[in-house]
Amino acid sequence: SLTPQHVINLINHNPHSLLTFFQCLSSHPTFRHSLHSYFTMAHFLCSHNMFPQAQSLLHFLVSRKGKDSACSVFASLVETKGTHYSNSVFDALMIAYTDNGFVSDAIQCFRLVRKHNFRVPFPRCGSLLDKMMKLKTASSACAFYMEVLDCGYPPNVCNFNVLMHKLCKEGKIREAQLVFEEIPKWGLRPTVVSF
Repeated sequence: SLTPQHVINLINHNPHSLLTFFQCLSSHPTFRHSLHSYFTMAHFLCSHNMFPQAQSLLHFLVSRKGKDSACSVFASLVETKGTHYSNSVFDALMIAYTDNGFVSDAIQCFRLVRKHNFRVPFPRCGSLLDKMMKLKTASSACAFYMEVLDCGYPPNVCNFNVLMHKLCKEGKIREAQLVFEEIPKWGLRPTVVSF
């Protein structure tokens, strides 16, 4: 007779014992957590500085939801903010999408965070940018870099250099030159590598 709503209502107790109970229920053959209970638990864990445990839950959910699920997953995550809200849950969601190889979903999460005026998870933006440099075209990585710079991400001449190098390798010399011209606009000086 235990329902996911009962579990949500229990999330006011010791975080470690509650996580153990949550995981125990997950393994029970007749019980199934809802998306809402997973996200409520993730918020709760993040608010109690249990980021790796929250990360593990979100990794599981993202792998189950798959590609192109960022909008619906993000909406559910926002809906379950409640009293145990923590901004780091958005960091964890971006990591989960990036680690699962769903880069476009991670970018979508970043854009939704900005749209809803939540704190932008800059460290996650950096790791997402690194992943994009390896997997995506230089033009899309460059566009994302400009987007994160516009919201306050600290500019770094090394990132500009990597983008220019990738653009040149793709034969996009004019675009690489435009990136080079952006460097001083962000208060940086080109390095020998830049030139």
